[in-house]
Amino acid sequence: MGVLVMPAAVLAACLMPLGLDFVPLWVMGVGLDWILGVAHWTSHLHAARGMVPTPGPFVLPLIALGALFVMLWQGRARVIGLVPFVAGFWIWAGTERPAVLIADTGGLIGVMTEEGRALNQERGAGFVALNWLENDGDKTTQEGAFTKWAANDPALWPIVALRGQRAADALSDCHGAKWVVLNKTPATDIRLSNCEVFTPASLRQTGAIALYDREGRLVPVTARQVTGTRLWNTQ
Repeated sequence: MGVLVMPAAVLAACLMPLGLDFVPLWVMGVGLDWILGVAHWTSHLHAARGMVPTPGPFVLPLIALGALFVMLWQGRARVIGLVPFVAGFWIWAGTERPAVLIADTGGLIGVMTEEGRALNQERGAGFVALNWLENDGDKTTQEGAFTKWAANDPALWPIVALRGQRAADALSDCHGAKWVVLNKTPATDIRLSNCEVFTPASLRQTGAIALYDREGRLVPVTARQVTGTRLWNTQ
């Protein structure tokens, strides 16, 4: 890129008024083809791509601070930098992922199982699904995560997902769950005493929701709690 492609780009800009830019552009093409070829070859190597869970907000600053201290400080005191460095990786190793994730539309739900994240939809909301799986450190696809949903018994989970306007309008009980998610807003306001109901209308105010396991009790954390109030969700 630095030796061949970029110099050829500059030369092409200089020769463009003369109509001779096709020569350096061809050189650029050769260089870019080589770069892409190396990238494709590398990506097909065994275990070329690894996944790790997304670290918490303090992990990378701790690792960077420790590494900089070790590299920049003088004398034996630099070993002090190993403390935050090791602490960062230790915290990273214990990263907690939400037990349940609910998309801000109510159309996608992800439940953490022993085999990994199970998604209730094989297609749709692909960008959200990809981000959830990547943050879990899971290399599987959305289709693969859906097979985990089908392989488990959702009736054993504390959350139930109902799809369609008819199901939303007919909701009258909790279906044995503590959390009910609808992908359509019911015609009338629904309030059930034994469970919490999430609708697209309510999720527009809270944003996506993560449920964390706290000693056997699921505690919700909303996107709005994390990011704060935005102009579009103040009503």
